[in-house]
Amino acid sequence: MAVDANTVSGILDEIGKRLSGPAEHTYEILVKQAYISGYTDLFTGLAFSVLGFGMIYATYKMVNNGFFKEHEDFSVMCSIVGVFAAILLPLAIVCCLSSGIKEIINPEYYAIVDIIEKISGN
Repeated sequence: MAVDANTVSGILDEIGKRLSGPAEHTYEILVKQAYISGYTDLFTGLAFSVLGFGMIYATYKMVNNGFFKEHEDFSVMCSIVGVFAAILLPLAIVCCLSSGIKEIINPEYYAIVDIIEKISGN
């Protein structure tokens, strides 16, 4: 169901007229929630990034120290860790960090998007 901007604007105006005090409070809560969601995404992205870089660093150290020459069975594990880190880092950077930064910089936008999604039923 496509919702145009005039319909949403009219609905928001009507809600604002009927619930001027509670609607303002609800909007403030949604803006605060956008900040919280942004910081949560940012923290999650940073944690995954640190974990991914840590796995890559540990693998690099093992390769340089000749660990795999003595323990050849760990070379498969190293490959799995490398692939996992190669998947984890781009996901953390693109998904979590970018989303978190956008929500922290412009929380009002995400509060309005949340209202529109609830009105349109998405």
